[in-house]
Amino acid sequence: KEEVEVDDNKKVIRKYDDEGELTEETTEIFRDDEQVESVEHYNANMESREKHVYVYDDHQKMTKQEVFIDGELYMTTEWERDEKGRILNEEAYDEDGNLVHKHYYKYEGDLLMEEGIEEYRSYNSKLRFHFDYDDQGRLVQQIQETYTGELVQEIAYELNEQGDVEMAHFVRTGLYHMIYGQSATGYNQSLKNEIEYYD
Repeated sequence: KEEVEVDDNKKVIRKYDDEGELTEETTEIFRDDEQVESVEHYNANMESREKHVYVYDDHQKMTKQEVFIDGELYMTTEWERDEKGRILNEEAYDEDGNLVHKHYYKYEGDLLMEEGIEEYRSYNSKLRFHFDYDDQGRLVQQIQETYTGELVQEIAYELNEQGDVEMAHFVRTGLYHMIYGQSATGYNQSLKNEIEYYD
């Protein structure tokens, strides 16, 4: 059973089990401009609360997010944006202020040309992603490499007349598995993946 309560700038969603006991409760607080100011989720089974607090710029673009677990700060993420509202830099810090991950994004016109991972705890390498487009601005190739220029993965896309991906060709080096710790499985099998490996 689900119960929804709305009051001015507040929305509460409660879920109950078959015995009528509360299992989850989500509280959303909205600003006057209808942007979400905070979301708090309570899990009755785990007896835990997780709260997300959001900060926006004058153009209603998110610039900061704070995550609290049971009232204690857990993670802070900040975004720097350009005049079009696009993300230029993203940084996240843990509860002690230590950098968890740092990304940057570079554009040419309206197209994302490069994305860089300068810090990420889950990876053991700093990474760059380069994107190539056809004359209609459709993504046709993605190259992933380390900061020292070593190839990690290359993906080439074949598009149909509608611009949808019909086939994706993957080339992956041994670095791919060192960084991600996973195999080629798990990709969308509706694509005719052709995967080539080399050392």
